[in-house]
Amino acid sequence: MLFECPDCKGKISRYYAELRVCQDCKKIVNIGDLLKLLKNLGVTEQNIRRIQDNLDYPRLFVA
Repeated sequence: MLFECPDCKGKISRYYAELRVCQDCKKIVNIGDLLKLLKNLGVTEQNIRRIQDNLDYPRLFVA
């Protein structure tokens, strides 16, 4: 099932565990679901918090 990316209006495909990734800009649309998936896979709370902090940190430079 395909959806539309809110950023670039590209096609989004659904992967396992309802994880959605845009096929054009490669952005993960539902980061919250990714963090839940990582928690279910056994990633520690400390590492999940680190990932969340890195995602929330404003990026000054884009590679």
